[in-house]
Amino acid sequence: MGSIHYRETLDYKLCFAFAIIAQLVLWIADGLLVYRCYLIFIDRRAVYVPVIAIYTICIMVSMIEAYPALEVRGYPDLPDSGSHLEQAAEYELLILWFTTSLMTNILVTGFIISRIFHRLSLAASYTRAA
Repeated sequence: MGSIHYRETLDYKLCFAFAIIAQLVLWIADGLLVYRCYLIFIDRRAVYVPVIAIYTICIMVSMIEAYPALEVRGYPDLPDSGSHLEQAAEYELLILWFTTSLMTNILVTGFIISRIFHRLSLAASYTRAA
């Protein structure tokens, strides 16, 4: 009877499934927000093109960052990637992913709010003029 490798355990499989599902949920939520921005600003490319670019970068970074985040150190059957340089790179990817996701949410929310206030001010000026 051989030893059980960590990657064959239920704990590893559940962690892997949770990480994939969490990434998919975040991609869908951010994607819906970006799509809403596109629909609101369909006539202004200067607004929605940078948002789509940031969202695309966020997806790419989260794909690159996903595998190292799932590695568990200290198990003999896993490759040892515990060098300081690799840990720093993983940390920088995590920070980059968080920053791009946060920028996407803040920019889109700010753009949508500014468009709503602009439309409200236009509606108020039309009612005053009439």
